[in-house]
Amino acid sequence: MDVPNASLPTALPSVPYPPTHCSTRVRTALLIFVITIVIKNTHGTVLLPLYVDDMTITGDILNVSSTSDGYYLSKTKYASDLLSRTGLIDNKTVDTPSENNVRFNTTNGEPLFNPTLYCQFVGSLIYLTVMRPDISHAMHIISQFMSAPRSTHYAAALRILRYVKGTIFHGLHFLSRSSLTLRAYLDADWAGDRTDRFSTIGCFFLSR
Repeated sequence: MDVPNASLPTALPSVPYPPTHCSTRVRTALLIFVITIVIKNTHGTVLLPLYVDDMTITGDILNVSSTSDGYYLSKTKYASDLLSRTGLIDNKTVDTPSENNVRFNTTNGEPLFNPTLYCQFVGSLIYLTVMRPDISHAMHIISQFMSAPRSTHYAAALRILRYVKGTIFHGLHFLSRSSLTLRAYLDADWAGDRTDRFSTIGCFFLSR
């Protein structure tokens, strides 16, 4: 559901970096999680996530539990279903969604026989990022290769899913009493993309 009268942009353009000894541009990834309205009764749960100028209506795809100090939201059931669909039923998990200092490009690895399956797999994982900001950066990386995915990109996607399997109950805790303090988390690399020499900046704004 789109709200046309919002004044904030939904996407940020590539921003030229100040002139230096090398030609570099900046790719910016911005996520602003504004508010989620939870309506819960005996018939089920309805959630209204509000993001800039968009409102999404969703139901029991999210796991919602009430605590003494607020609500805890997760996608445990969705993640479990995704694990079942991909056949990842062994006990192997990993501690991080991506390996340290790994750089992907468009040439390493073998081309996938069926790129459509990769796109569907990554698309399913993207739905988890709403409640799992800890996998957003890794998802941003592998989503860059949707047009021509290779075996290295698929292995990275499987690693994210193994990480989700080991942290399947992770989610977001919304406090009923909040100081409404806005916290910003920012990280960046420098010309980290080997294909186009873009830098990637990730920025999250969370209110507690």
